[in-house]
Amino acid sequence: MSKNKKYMVRLVNKGQISSNLHYGTYARDWWIPNLKTANNSVLNLPFHLYMSVVTVINSHEFFLSVVNNPSNPLQPGFLCSVGENFGDIQNTPTKAVNLLYWELFGGQTEHSGLAVLGFYNEEIISEIITNISFFPLFINFDKFTIVVSNLGYSSREDLLYAGSSYTSSLLSRRGSETYLILQQVLDDHCSLRVYKGRNEVHQYVGETPTVVWKNYGMHKTMDHLALFGLKDPKVRALLANEKENMTFS
Repeated sequence: MSKNKKYMVRLVNKGQISSNLHYGTYARDWWIPNLKTANNSVLNLPFHLYMSVVTVINSHEFFLSVVNNPSNPLQPGFLCSVGENFGDIQNTPTKAVNLLYWELFGGQTEHSGLAVLGFYNEEIISEIITNISFFPLFINFDKFTIVVSNLGYSSREDLLYAGSSYTSSLLSRRGSETYLILQQVLDDHCSLRVYKGRNEVHQYVGETPTVVWKNYGMHKTMDHLALFGLKDPKVRALLANEKENMTFS
């Protein structure tokens, strides 16, 4: 499978950016981080809800659409069709395209779902990033990928000037299970919400990130400000810049 294969891709519907999805609990699944495009730019690209393309493969038009995933509507699903033949909704565009391709044509040829979706097409990329005011930050810390999906500002030095609406998430294992941890700074406290699939199974509140993580009982000795994403240089620069704006406004 190669992303370098050239496809004839036409954008049928740009779709939409949803604050609940692209900046919400499962924001990490609605973006492809650090994608190197054909002109060597590195971008975080969103799967627009209801985005639809038509791509010619093996002289047939493959329609590929982004929908809500039926197993968890907060995550994206991908639906592929050729004529009257529809595949099932899949978790990735690659799986959606290839399962239907193999069903129709057999063989073991593989296609890159991102390429079929137009994510290496500069015109389509330009269209889907237009009017996006904030691109989530994907941060590598220790063994985690932390996604900062919303920024909020305050004068609290102990939170490195993060404030209400600041939101980040990470995936954490507990026993044999993997959970999504949603971390937020609210008006006068911090929140840690634990999700298994679409269901919130625990919530912890406290004055600081350290308090909520200790209440959860995991990663007690780690740097909890870093787990919130607050020590990342890009995050600190954005928060510091807003602090200056607040000072001089």
